Amino acid sequence: MGTFFTVLCVIFLAGAIYRAISGAWTGQKSYLLDGSEVKIPKSTAQPAEPSEPSQPAASTQPAQPPRPAKPVDVIFDILAKLGCQPERKVIDDKEAIIASYQGANFDFRFNGNWVTVYQPYWTWAHKDDPNLPLLREAINQANYLEGPTVVWTPPFSDGRIHLHSVFQFYLNSDFADNEAMLIGILCLFFDKIEYLRQIMHNLFGQQAQSN
Repeated sequence: MGTFFTVLCVIFLAGAIYRAISGAWTGQKSYLLDGSEVKIPKSTAQPAEPSEPSQPAASTQPAQPPRPAKPVDVIFDILAKLGCQPERKVIDDKEAIIASYQGANFDFRFNGNWVTVYQPYWTWAHKDDPNLPLLREAINQANYLEGPTVVWTPPFSDGRIHLHSVFQFYLNSDFADNEAMLIGILCLFFDKIEYLRQIMHNLFGQQAQSN
């Protein structure tokens, strides 16, 4: 009995010493069998702080607002969307676009935000045509109406006088309805030609009555 008790005490004492040593690293208190606290200094090592995810450095450069598209690019994109097969040109050292819309040819010239649209060579008359004075009067009347202006060229070597229409407008590249605006402007060219034909028809009727 005495031997067993002695062995048991040795085992408990060894366990107590082990717990005391372990407590020095874990920061826990350790006691002997008689209840007395083992005075072992705690470890000065501190558990590692969980690292926070790194944040990207704040940019010191102020955000730059996007630059508005150039008017020539705006018109080109709209015409391409409408299936007009636009072509970029350089005319008189300036950017230009040539395109076809509803079977008619149009030239677009650019000067800053100002866009000049031409419908060139849409009809012609011979310089010796007896109805040329009526055509001149019809053009003058048609140009009183807002929209494109009808102009004509001096006679070519073959005697032909060609008619053109021209219209100028200001393009704001940030405007949300530029496509609808451009379609409306192009339709004005067709309206002006139809209006000119009506005037010519009326003038012919007046001439017939006077004869």
